[in-house]
Amino acid sequence: MKSLISIMLFVAYSVSAYSQSLTIDECQRLARENYPSLRQMDFIENTRQYTIENAKTAYLPQVSLSSQATYQNAVTEYPDAMKKAFGNMGVNMKGLNKDQYKIGVDVNQVIWDGGAIKSKNRITQSESEAEKQQVEVELYGLKDRVNALYFGILLLEAQEKENTNMQQLLQSNCEKIQTMINNHTALPSDLNTVKAELLSTRQQYTQIAAACKSYRQMLSLFIHQDTEKAELEMPSALAVDSKMINRPELALFEAQQKGVEAHRSAIYTALHPQVGAFAQGYYGNPGFNLFKDMMENKWTMNVMVGIRLKWNFGSLYTQKRDLTNLHIASQRIETQKQTFLFNTLIITTKQQNAIDEMRKILNDDDEIISLRTSVRKASESKLSNGIINVNDLLRDITSENNSKIAKATHEIELINRIYQLKNTINE
Repeated sequence: MKSLISIMLFVAYSVSAYSQSLTIDECQRLARENYPSLRQMDFIENTRQYTIENAKTAYLPQVSLSSQATYQNAVTEYPDAMKKAFGNMGVNMKGLNKDQYKIGVDVNQVIWDGGAIKSKNRITQSESEAEKQQVEVELYGLKDRVNALYFGILLLEAQEKENTNMQQLLQSNCEKIQTMINNHTALPSDLNTVKAELLSTRQQYTQIAAACKSYRQMLSLFIHQDTEKAELEMPSALAVDSKMINRPELALFEAQQKGVEAHRSAIYTALHPQVGAFAQGYYGNPGFNLFKDMMENKWTMNVMVGIRLKWNFGSLYTQKRDLTNLHIASQRIETQKQTFLFNTLIITTKQQNAIDEMRKILNDDDEIISLRTSVRKASESKLSNGIINVNDLLRDITSENNSKIAKATHEIELINRIYQLKNTINE
């Protein structure tokens, strides 16, 4: 029983694998998800978070330990008359030692940094966003490559189908000519001519099948799925609004402009004053009370606390030039954006015209095929009656087959051009 269930599951899996279908949208999604550059998004986001977290530590108390030992050639002393007077009273004024020692700790706490940390975080955020959009631009280029493979496979499979139909038609005519030879109304050379054309058609099929297999293998590498037996669905020929451009390059330009604004804000922020609290303490000799240390000369604990205001005007020297450079950078980005939109407009106009042209061409394909089929059937009848030769028939068969291939090519080419336009505007 278990063996039977296993066989049934295997058969069901095989059937589902064989009947697997893929759409062009699924292929594009899978190609994006499996493309190595996508991992850069996580790296960029992690770097952004760590940089911002590091910046926030500036609000935490900054503690530093220090120690020093010095020797100096002169120290603060009492005047000789005062030392003599103290000596007469029995007080020994030792004075300060020329070797001095300190072991201390400094604590600084930012109260208001003038917006410096917030400005730095804005710059980090804008740079991170610009890097992400740059990766999006790179990933967007995958669509063209996937589309080329996808529609290439559809086109080759259409050629395989028409090639198979032509082989069947040639085989049918071989049988008819063989009957005519048996009835002494045709020559063996006529049969050989059709057989040679049949073999040539089979060779073409082998070449088409090999190219199709190669395309499928490349598509498999992009989407990380085996596409050998997958059925690629034909996309629908939907209308596209070529005026709505939503390319990732536009988001990149916007992110770059935000980066310029963040740097401009940082320039003004640099002129703001900064307020902080501090505490200093050290154990050493001498201490803050110099007079007592002159008498006792002992190690003491010393503490100082306070508030500090810092206002640096050094950035004024370069502010004007820095702002001018940022203005130039902003203009360059805007120029690049307008150039991109102009070039995209040219491309979309050309693609839209190509779509309109292909739609008009398709209108006549069915009639051409109908006429070519009618001529071919008439040629088959004429050959049976000895009116034309085999070469005339092969010419008409080839013309009919070419018209069918042309229609299939035009249908796929139309959808391909529509998707090229969709990709150009990112619809």
